[in-house]
This record gives sequence, C-alpha cells and structure tokens, in this order.
Amino acid sequence: MINESLNSVNVSKVCSPSQLTQCSLSLILKLETECTEIDKESEKLTKESVELEKEREKRETQQADDQRNIARQQKSVERYLAKRQILMQRKDDCNKNIRDLGVLPEEAFIETTASSEKVGRRDTLSL
Repeated sequence: MINESLNSVNVSKVCSPSQLTQCSLSLILKLETECTEIDKESEKLTKESVELEKEREKRETQQADDQRNIARQQKSVERYLAKRQILMQRKDDCNKNIRDLGVLPEEAFIETTASSEKVGRRDTLSL
C-alpha cells in the first residue's frame, strides 16, 4: 500500500513547491489512514486472540473436570466389580455346599411343615 502511494506521486516530474507540499500532505494523509486501519485491525485481532485464549482455558478446565469425573466413575465401577466378584464367589460356595449336603431327609420337611401349619392356624384364629 505504501509503495502504491509512493508510485502514485510522479517524482520524475518537476513540481512546484506548492504542488510538492500538496502531494506530500496527500501522501501523509493516505499513510495516516492506512496506519489507523492497521491499528484497528491489530486491536481486533488482539481482542479475538484474548477471546480465543479464554475459550481455550475454559475448555481445558472442562477437560480436567471431565477427567476427574471419569476417574471417580472408574473407581466406582472397580468397587462394584470387586463386590460383584465376592458375591459371585459366595454364591458359588453356597451352591457347592448345597450340592455337598445332598438331599435332606423327609423328617426335616415334616418338622418344618408342622411348625408352619401351627403358625398358619394361629393367624386364622386371631382374625
């Protein structure tokens, strides 16, 4: 832009001092206008840079929060899986004990059934 402004002034011509002053003033005004535009653009880019930096920091904070939440969830899942493994082991042990115990004698069922019938009769009589 500056070179264009300089080229627009034909220095090879012989100019009168007033014309030279006018050309110089015109060139100075053009240069000042260009500087003002460049300053405005620079301010605009600086503001944009600041906004982008804030957005980056915000996203980094969000990412850190997400990582903490993921770690917390992972610990919770690990505890759940450990507890599940313990309960599955207990279930297997109980099933093994039941198999090892075998079939109960019929007397065990008669005694339990008689007790249950007595309780049932009491409930019916109290109504």
